[in-house]
Amino acid sequence: MLTSGYDWSTGSGIENGGSRKVFRVAGYWVMGVTQGTLFMLVPMVMVGLSVGFMQRIVKLGVKVGGD
Repeated sequence: MLTSGYDWSTGSGIENGGSRKVFRVAGYWVMGVTQGTLFMLVPMVMVGLSVGFMQRIVKLGVKVGGD
């Protein structure tokens, strides 16, 4: 039976294993976000530590060279 160019007799829903594809795509998305976050975690922490250290040095310089 063909309606609008689609064969509805084969089905592509959950009853025929269509949910596996959805879960596979969702898994790729979740793993991609997790991997990207973990990959950027070290640079984010290092930049945060560097900025904090720089602020401390600037405050010390202002205190030493103050009025």
